[in-house]
Amino acid sequence: MDLNAGRGLPYRLVTTTERDASLYPYSTRTQTAWRFTSATAGSDTPAPLPLVQLDYTVNTDLTGRASRSAALTLTPSHLPGGPASTTIRSAGLDVSHDDGATWSKEHPKQTADGWEIKLHAPSRAQYVTLRAQAQDRQGNSVEQTITRAFGLK
Repeated sequence: MDLNAGRGLPYRLVTTTERDASLYPYSTRTQTAWRFTSATAGSDTPAPLPLVQLDYTVNTDLTGRASRSAALTLTPSHLPGGPASTTIRSAGLDVSHDDGATWSKEHPKQTADGWEIKLHAPSRAQYVTLRAQAQDRQGNSVEQTITRAFGLK
């Protein structure tokens, strides 16, 4: 008898990507970790995973650099076929200007477009590294770190 039949089990899925900074100056390393619950689907019926996706909006120039005081919007959503994106209940964002050696915890304001912050980059900073988190009402969550997400003017 399977005691877990019909009940979802907790999972953690982590992916890390890296690329050569001499060829690609931005998003040199990205690590994303999802926590979610999933149950067994029928053998003929694939079921989408309830993964939370993170999208970022910031105005940059053609070289990928933003103003030191630019607005940045974090928009968490679910992948198509998953829970409704209206179930996202919280989001957080930390910012680093030294490739993640130190972090500044931001307090994003929820807007119609997502969660928004305004950058306050130091004059010597060249890049922005982001660490974002989001969670839905079912307990599914994501944490993502993007090293050198974009440059600064």
